[in-house]
Amino acid sequence: MVNSGKSASEDEITEERSHPSKDGYIGVIVVAIVIIGLISIFSLKNDAGTKSSLRSGISSLEKTDGEAAMYTATEPKAEILLMTDRGTYHSEERMNITVMVDVPEGLQNATIHIWGIDSKKGRKLEKTELVGLKPGKTIIPFDYTTPKCYGCSGISEGSYSINVELIGGNETLCNATATVEMAR
Repeated sequence: MVNSGKSASEDEITEERSHPSKDGYIGVIVVAIVIIGLISIFSLKNDAGTKSSLRSGISSLEKTDGEAAMYTATEPKAEILLMTDRGTYHSEERMNITVMVDVPEGLQNATIHIWGIDSKKGRKLEKTELVGLKPGKTIIPFDYTTPKCYGCSGISEGSYSINVELIGGNETLCNATATVEMAR
């Protein structure tokens, strides 16, 4: 055995740093599953698995099956899907929101606007991101930490909407809404 000049504890520290944590592996696996699921859903395009229809130029939505909140919306100019990693959240939990946009033609300077979880004290979720979209599918992840305190300065238990819209030029091209549960 060759002595590297390091103590046993230094070797252990080096070994710990060189291996990712189990949580890191789990996170990567969850993201991969979500992406594969999103691609599968978009591949169905109005087959029985994708429940969407048009009404007055704005998409109407139906919840699809599954534990996580997931909705799709369709309009001739673009399709958008909004998905959360779970259906129920608690105080100060991380919520992974995934938006998948499918545009037939490229769209530069598009805006993805996500908002929701409204309470008497105001909107708790508000995010806007400027994106350049190439033709086809684009996945855009968002992170959000749920409000801290239920009842006092936060929100009460119950159902809350999360909305997303794709804006191109000065018009909303498509939108979707998902519902999540907030619990103690």
